[in-house]
Amino acid sequence: MFDVLSSLGAVEPSHGVADELYSSDLRPGVVDGIGELTEDDLPLPPEARARLLPRLAEPGPLVRLTPLGTRAVRERLLADGRDAPLLGELADAPAGELLGVLAQHYTQETAAAELDGWLAAHGGDVEPLLDAVRACPFRTRASAMLSTLVKALPGGRSTQARLRPVSRFRKPGEAPSRTGCRSP
Repeated sequence: MFDVLSSLGAVEPSHGVADELYSSDLRPGVVDGIGELTEDDLPLPPEARARLLPRLAEPGPLVRLTPLGTRAVRERLLADGRDAPLLGELADAPAGELLGVLAQHYTQETAAAELDGWLAAHGGDVEPLLDAVRACPFRTRASAMLSTLVKALPGGRSTQARLRPVSRFRKPGEAPSRTGCRSP
């Protein structure tokens, strides 16, 4: 089967030892992204795990998806109604949608890369993103959007300071306070 996929350009065959990831849920212990696994949580019976674990530690045939294979798998996931984001696909998204999706579905590193692409497509203008945070009526969501923006932008803290609309809370001629709120 892998020979056929290789001839179609969907996979690249190689040889080596499988990544630790493939055996991580076959032993009790802590697994990244899953948590603590006990004997009862493991997906296979003990005798099947005893046969499989040594085989995974031995060198053998491996395959890696090519860009064509990755695209085909992504299309299949989307057809099944699963989430399969593609870096760069949000470049034309509205600012609020971008920040919402980044906050919910992206790691900090991929959020930064996606945000870079969005900024490049919008002339580097951060103001629409800040306006989206300001306009969000749900404070928890706005907070998540702002946190994502601050973490993903170089110099994000200075951008956060630009979000504070202190002028709306001051009396004419009054100096702004450190908190952005006027004193009573």
